[in-house]
Amino acid sequence: MMRFNALVFIVVALTGCNDSTTSVRLQISTAPSLTLDGLVVASEGILRETAMATSLQLLVPDSWADHTHRLEIEGLLEGATIAAGEVVVTPIAGRETTAQVTLVDARCDLLCNVGAVACVGDAIAVCEFGLDQCPTWGLPAACTTSAPFCSNGVCSDSCTAECLAGEKKCMGITEQMCGEFDADSCFDWGPGVPCPSGELCDGDRCTAAFALTVTKAGSGSGIVTSSPSGIVCGASCTANYVAGTMVTLSASPNPNASFVGWSGGGCSGVGTCVVDLSSATHVTATFAGMCTCAPEFLAASTDVQDVVLDDTHVYWSDYVSDRILRRAKAGGPTETVAAADNNVESWYVASLAVDSTHVYWTSQVGMMRRLKNGTGPIAALGEVSNRSMAIAVDSTHVYWTTNVVIFGNWRGDVRRRAKAGGADEVIATTEAGPLSLALDSSHVYWSNYSGGAMAEGQVKRRAKVGGATEDVASLQDGPIGLAIDATHIYWANSSGNEIKRRAKTSGPIDTFATGQQGPEQVTFDTVHVYWTNYAGDQVMRRPKAGGAVELFAAAQDGAAAIDVDSTHVYWGNSLANTINRRCTCGL
Repeated sequence: MMRFNALVFIVVALTGCNDSTTSVRLQISTAPSLTLDGLVVASEGILRETAMATSLQLLVPDSWADHTHRLEIEGLLEGATIAAGEVVVTPIAGRETTAQVTLVDARCDLLCNVGAVACVGDAIAVCEFGLDQCPTWGLPAACTTSAPFCSNGVCSDSCTAECLAGEKKCMGITEQMCGEFDADSCFDWGPGVPCPSGELCDGDRCTAAFALTVTKAGSGSGIVTSSPSGIVCGASCTANYVAGTMVTLSASPNPNASFVGWSGGGCSGVGTCVVDLSSATHVTATFAGMCTCAPEFLAASTDVQDVVLDDTHVYWSDYVSDRILRRAKAGGPTETVAAADNNVESWYVASLAVDSTHVYWTSQVGMMRRLKNGTGPIAALGEVSNRSMAIAVDSTHVYWTTNVVIFGNWRGDVRRRAKAGGADEVIATTEAGPLSLALDSSHVYWSNYSGGAMAEGQVKRRAKVGGATEDVASLQDGPIGLAIDATHIYWANSSGNEIKRRAKTSGPIDTFATGQQGPEQVTFDTVHVYWTNYAGDQVMRRPKAGGAVELFAAAQDGAAAIDVDSTHVYWGNSLANTINRRCTCGL
């Protein structure tokens, strides 16, 4: 299949010196009046972007040797594709193979290959650039009286049959038939006849075809290519293929970008997208922008335990000084939201939550408190005999966990209370160390850090309306940092140094990231999952759709608590005693 509607290629295999490297050297020419400042070369997983050059060496895998490969070239001007070309070449192992390609206006239709010759009756026509800079056949020049017959592009004193009567072949976007089209007695290829609408010339005849369209989405940038050729998106984001063609799409992110995944055409994930083109098909490739902004210091603190966000502020707990602090996201001084009177009570704040009206917190001395609008007065929500740990809120209730160590084993409850007041409700009791808590619209989720031995941790849930407790995951190695999005449950195995997830409906447990260094808390936005590595002093992230784990922030001393909004990730360094943030590049 043709890659562009407009392309010209010449197949050449000239060998250079033996330098043990398998490579292709492109000798590049352009149509008159075309001004280019850059090139993109793509083929079968190879992608190279460079400044404009008339000679370009491209290193290729040794496995390409002795096999025919198609290279697709875009000509750029100020980042936009304005020219296109293609060349088919057979590399030789350990040697440089030279191929010549002419770039033409990307809007051109392929009628002929510049420099090619063909017989028009008993006259010769040469393919050349027309006034519109597109390749076209020039005016035929009659053969001489001494060599009056034209066959296979050559004038001679006798004719030669070019084909068998009734044969057909494709010439670019047209179909040609063999017959008697001039005054001699030999069969010739007739003039090209364009295929009907909705068909392509493939092999030797016009046949049904469908369009494959690629759309790029997201804040990042990259190029999508196809095999068979046709799409280099970029500029050529739609191509027609013969019905039933299996088209493989490959995505290559540009620098400072990552590929997030496919949608449409039956494709997902970050590998190649294979489309069985049995109808017109649309596929979307989403690229994420990699952050170029640096981590930003916001405030100093002492032993940060938790970080949460509302629309305007970042809140954090200061464990050592028994304070809850905040700072406006837009900037300004650090404000003390609440502070314990150490002569009366000591909080040791463990966990924070916020809603549109209040700040809520738990303490390791068994208290739950809330503060209206971050200003006061402080209201008691309840007292428990054990340490109160995690806290979460929805529109109607406050949820929390309690813990105590009994004979070396963690034990505790999951509870809730209506915001309007009333008695405590027990969601689950005698759990094996419920240290983290998360909510969605229908369920309460919690993680049991340990059942008394390593790799005996659990993730559980229960419907808010009541019912039996469900096991989400068992035999987990120190699960903490629960986070719930629309489709998945995420958590950190702090002792196993992994990030895990499972679909909310059912299914196997997926190891989302391995080889982490003391992961603590997990959060997410629409595209990425983020987490802190306490022992590794890192903030990490990975696209939900798959792809590489990215180091989001390094040298963060004791990175622990984390939260994210639509523009930034916020986290607390409990050893460096700082609150920090970094932009998410609009994702």
